[in-house]
Formats: sequence, C-alpha cells, structure tokens
Amino acid sequence: MQLAQVTSQLKKLSVDSEPRWGTMNAQAMVEHLTETLKLAQGKLETSLEVPEEKVPKAQGFILSKHPMPKNFKASFAPENPVLNYSSMNEAIEGFEKEWASYSAFFDGKEDLETLHPNFGMLNKTLWDKLNEKHIQHHLSQFGLND
Repeated sequence: MQLAQVTSQLKKLSVDSEPRWGTMNAQAMVEHLTETLKLAQGKLETSLEVPEEKVPKAQGFILSKHPMPKNFKASFAPENPVLNYSSMNEAIEGFEKEWASYSAFFDGKEDLETLHPNFGMLNKTLWDKLNEKHIQHHLSQFGLND
C-alpha cells in the first residue's frame, strides 16, 4: 500500500462523510489511523491487553486474508476521541507526516519489534500487513474502497 493511494482516498472525505458503521466521524478516523502509526513506532505507551497465549492466533489473523471485523473495539481507540487537528486537511497532513516518520523508523530495522496491545510484538512486516488491513477496514467504513 502506497501513501499516495491512501491519501487520495482520504481526500475524498469531508467532515460530513457518514460512516457505514461505528461512531467515529471521518476526521476522527483519519486521526485514529495516525495514532496507529505512532503506536507502531513506540510513541504511545501501551501494554499487552490479551493473554499471551492468544498472541500467535492474533498474529495469524494479521497474515490471513480475512478483513478486520466491523465495530472492532480497541482500548486505545475511544468512541468519542478528542480531535487533535482543526480540520480534515490538517488531519490528513498529520497522517502523511506520521507515515513518513513510520517509514523512517523502520528503515533498515525490519526486525525491530514494537508492541501492539491486541497483537503482541510486531516487526515491520507484521506492522505493514496490519496497517494495510486496518486502513482498508476504515476506508470501507466510509465506502472508499468498494
């Protein structure tokens, strides 16, 4: 998945874009995607929230062709988040900057692992696959990848 592909889809959103499911508005969804990139870089404090023995199955899901389920709940993604940006355009720019930071963070360190609270320790390959699945999930939430 390329940044240009993602941002071209995100730029189709407006503040009035209605989700097909869930409670996040369009800007909150973009900011949520940005937070996930921060999480991957260890910029957000977290801990494992599932039993250790469930991690292999969870990571198997990342590698599967199954999409993320609608209304998937994650503790680090509140239903009514406080927005960090004053506009959709700023939120998309923030996402683009964080994508660049994520790419630089893992550049030459593909084996480096950081913690995801639901999926355990992930290296760049697993983060990339999870991010693609996650982004597709939210694009679908707003009818952008049909």
